Amino acid sequence: MTDAITAASPIDKARAVFEAEGLPMPPLSADETARLRSDGEFLFATRAIETPPYTLDIYLDEALAGAAPVPYTLFGFDGGGLASSALHYFLVEDGLAVFIQIGWGGAYTDVDDARGMIERAFAWVGGLRGRIREARAAGALPKDWRLVAVVTEFDLSRWGFVRGNVDNRDAVDFSTEVPVSKAVNAALDDLLAGRRTLA
Repeated sequence: MTDAITAASPIDKARAVFEAEGLPMPPLSADETARLRSDGEFLFATRAIETPPYTLDIYLDEALAGAAPVPYTLFGFDGGGLASSALHYFLVEDGLAVFIQIGWGGAYTDVDDARGMIERAFAWVGGLRGRIREARAAGALPKDWRLVAVVTEFDLSRWGFVRGNVDNRDAVDFSTEVPVSKAVNAALDDLLAGRRTLA
């Protein structure tokens, strides 16, 4: 990991950290960029970080609870030990909750493989945001539904559509079909073509 990087603003600091690691920045809207704040040296978010992102399930439970969480973006590096450091990227917004963890910086990390995975994950989420807006506008993704996707090297990757106004923490029938990106893209194709409906 890099040494401490001093920058004028959180977004400048984030860009410097990611550039030093040879990684692209995650997709950020203008609003997210403006609301971004740093939490320590390597974590950035548009919300307070009360729990380390390495404990992904706490953030997932929050997104599955009955009340929809306030939209946020959280990204950066967290973890400890030889095999548990990771890049974390969490995005929760209207119709979408994505949680990504990819090993980075540990003794067993193949940097080139990890870099490629991170680049593909960020590109996928960038496109996914637009597809969710498209599905919402077309009425294929009803207002009270959300796509939830977990892509992680440290637990079970999974995804599913959940109703946003009920507590789903013990009731989600997640698909474990991988790669998650391909399965989610196919499900959205089916939604937009009318081959799949949510009720």
